[in-house]
Amino acid sequence: MLEIIFMIFLIVFLIASIVSMIYLIRFARSPESKDERGSDIWQRMSSFALVIFMIGSIILINLEGFHVVTAEQFVKIFRYFFSSIFILEAIFLYKLRKM
Repeated sequence: MLEIIFMIFLIVFLIASIVSMIYLIRFARSPESKDERGSDIWQRMSSFALVIFMIGSIILINLEGFHVVTAEQFVKIFRYFFSSIFILEAIFLYKLRKM
């Protein structure tokens, strides 16, 4: 039962990652991203993602350094963390565009 729930989570996570990447690419290629407001949105979104990436990386490296997680678990966690940054970026972009 737990394996089925985990597989459903992975499928939903994969779909959300793909949809968020498509949303980010469509915004980057749109005329809206080329104007002043779009450049400001892109810059704010990129700085948000960089801060999240840096904080998450520091936390993960410390967890691995203190042997809370193994090296194999670290790689898997980092993979999901990196993919979730794109999802957070797409959500943040959506909110910035609606403002």
